[in-house]
Amino acid sequence: MRSEPVVAGLARGAALALARIVFADGPASGALVLAATALLAPAAAAGAFAGAVVGTLVAWWRDRDSARWRDGLAGYNAAILGMIWGGPLARGGDPAFLFVLFLAICLAIEAPLERLFARLALPPFAAAALLGGWLSELVFRAFGERFWEHPGLLPFGEAGVVAAVLCVAAAVALTSPRAAAAGATAALAAALAGGVATSAGSFADLALAQAGLWAFAVAPAAVGTHVSLPRGSALALGAGALAAIVTASVWLAWTAAPAGLLLPAPLMAPLFVGIWLATVLATCGHPLARDPALWPSAAALRAARSDGRPVVALTGAGISTASGIPDYTGGAWLEPGVPVSEFGFARFLAAPAARRLYWSACHRFREVAAAAGPNPAHAALAALEDAGFVAATVTQNVDGLHQQAGSRNVVELHGSIGHVRCLACAWEGPWPIYNAWQLRDILCPACGGLVKPAVIALGEDVPLAAWAAAVAAVDRGGVLLVVGSQLAVSSAHALVERARAAGARIVVVNLGPLATPPGPGDQFVAAPAERALPALAILLGVRRHPGAASAAGPATAGRP
Repeated sequence: MRSEPVVAGLARGAALALARIVFADGPASGALVLAATALLAPAAAAGAFAGAVVGTLVAWWRDRDSARWRDGLAGYNAAILGMIWGGPLARGGDPAFLFVLFLAICLAIEAPLERLFARLALPPFAAAALLGGWLSELVFRAFGERFWEHPGLLPFGEAGVVAAVLCVAAAVALTSPRAAAAGATAALAAALAGGVATSAGSFADLALAQAGLWAFAVAPAAVGTHVSLPRGSALALGAGALAAIVTASVWLAWTAAPAGLLLPAPLMAPLFVGIWLATVLATCGHPLARDPALWPSAAALRAARSDGRPVVALTGAGISTASGIPDYTGGAWLEPGVPVSEFGFARFLAAPAARRLYWSACHRFREVAAAAGPNPAHAALAALEDAGFVAATVTQNVDGLHQQAGSRNVVELHGSIGHVRCLACAWEGPWPIYNAWQLRDILCPACGGLVKPAVIALGEDVPLAAWAAAVAAVDRGGVLLVVGSQLAVSSAHALVERARAAGARIVVVNLGPLATPPGPGDQFVAAPAERALPALAILLGVRRHPGAASAAGPATAGRP
């Protein structure tokens, strides 16, 4: 009884391996792919079945608890190699026994190739099977044998070709009907183009001449981008259409190349080139956009906008790090050897010497902030606001870079380094002449009260108006997108807890650990803000903010 689940799991894993040949999912799709192959080349179908079973069994033997063999990933390359070996298997004899050797080579090189493609942030697909197939062809050439001679092809004639195409289309449709429709359209266009190129006379001739292009290249290319991009998304569908066009072009160019070039058979190379190129172009070269770990966060932002409860961003020092601005509260601006308590709000009120220290520290920060400019994270956040995804940005930063990047609805929770404020009447104005604070106290021209830089000092309360605006924004949001903040400040922690209480989802983009423990439904993206936010914008179909050009230049706010 204990063996029944294992046997069922192995059978399901092998069926899924066959389905993944055309980027489909489910045992039924695997059966349809096997049937399509059998309609065209029974020996290739037998090889694909044997490869799927062997690859799944080997993975099960190595690690019985792994999900790899259960999900069909272990038998995928082996199944494709078995399909490639259809010719030698159909002929039989001694060369067919080499299939076992090349199957072992294929399984051995899978892991190194997967590590290589992981560094490129691209799916490896069947790179191991492709290399195994080309190596097989070279070995046969070296011994004067013809690898691709294949008796028993098309046992059912043209009707079998049409049935095979329909089987593949059905296998893809079970996974993604929209992708299947796109693939069928692209495949038909490619077949017609190929028929014109080869001067085929009838529709049946077109189908016969371009069977491989139809069923095992262009149609899978249209759905293959759903492996490297969020399945069913507009981004994946658009990339799939481009992948189908590229795949057809590469296939036709490869097969039309002069015989003197001695090119190996194209196999799946046009398919993979098409998907890789389309994926890179669709993600604008951002590897993080191709990382499945980021996709749930993009889905959460999309769902929030659809529900009428858009995203509220809560940003901290980490979003400005790439602009060259260290954490304001980290002590880089303070006088060496002076206790931190001397820069607190209570000391500012009590002692002229402490006021001079505080003004000088803020001046140093202001000079760095004035020379900095918005980075891609600021620009992406502004683009998301412009596209209607982000309703407001509540920032703990005081550098003004969000506004310079184009964000309009910004709540500055801790004030702004760009101006000064009267502690008595809330008058605001420009900074005084350089070093004036060293000569005298800076007093308000309206009421004569003490003036200080308009940033919150240690021990100073957040302005009521800023807090009220932040709370109102968080209460309306469906997602609180925390960027570059460890949530160590009490006001940030309180906003997160308020968002949770309002039913909002929490998405955190930060490299370091959090001071506030994450909740069970929180999503955490461990990546720099300047990489993660542009990737999120790409996944949401937001490319460039109309005012993003200002993000390229240095900041000017806060200059004397």
